[in-house]
Amino acid sequence: MMESELTPTHLALNFPLSNIRWDNITHLTAKYNRTAEGCIDVLRRAPSLEYYEFSIYRPCEVSFRESILHPRLRSLRLSTNCDIEGILGVVNLPSLEEWTHNIRSGPLPVAAMLSLFKRSGCHLKVLHFTNFRIDSKGLNTLLQAIPSLERIRLSFDRSPRVRTVMDGILARIFCPPPGGSDISGEDPAPNSFLPRLQFMECTTISEAYAPFSWHRIPSLYRQGHQRSLTLSAVVYELDITDATALQLLQLADEGLDFRIFDFSRDTRDRDFFKNFRERVCEQGYSLLEI
Repeated sequence: MMESELTPTHLALNFPLSNIRWDNITHLTAKYNRTAEGCIDVLRRAPSLEYYEFSIYRPCEVSFRESILHPRLRSLRLSTNCDIEGILGVVNLPSLEEWTHNIRSGPLPVAAMLSLFKRSGCHLKVLHFTNFRIDSKGLNTLLQAIPSLERIRLSFDRSPRVRTVMDGILARIFCPPPGGSDISGEDPAPNSFLPRLQFMECTTISEAYAPFSWHRIPSLYRQGHQRSLTLSAVVYELDITDATALQLLQLADEGLDFRIFDFSRDTRDRDFFKNFRERVCEQGYSLLEI
């Protein structure tokens, strides 16, 4: 292999190779310790690239400012604690639709991200943050500026503020737009918040920090706005009272899509509603009695 030229379309690298023909590569995962310049240079060398995942594990800075246009890249996944602002400042990605970011350290690079999106003229549809240390102002600013989002996945680091921040975001999602504008049309109201959102998933790494105030969810859905939103989350012991669980179950039975994964200590099945029904029956209660 080392003596011949490789011409793959899908490539995962854990160490550098010099005998690769980059023209045909559409999917690339590079998880060895690349430099920032090396990660950016891939965009120059792989014009057909559509999916790109890279990791940088050591601090580094981008030493050049020459702009790079990559017209085909649709999905970018990055895990780095290096000069993310420098990387984002030299690329233009007009076809970008999916952004996944493992935030290893530091604040959310909101300004650099928004500058990239505006400069590229892209319409982001999927946003995924992992190891996210909640920044309410930054997250709200970012989400407000991306009305094209259809799917959001947020995996939070330990933070007692997660519930407060996410309660506020959910309230904005379900709040009707100013003036009663129709958010289901092709052109959302100028001040509407995430009008095209179809799926939101929120998880936390600790059972001490629930992602939502669950008792507020039924009333938000009952308002009649964004009832098509699929909500996915992990629930731990005592996160949801039986009364709230019953209201959520009623909404699910009406056709609303809740994906609640039960990580309580005594559960084998992760289906929260299934566990709730079984527990109620084992205790000899009717759901109507709750």
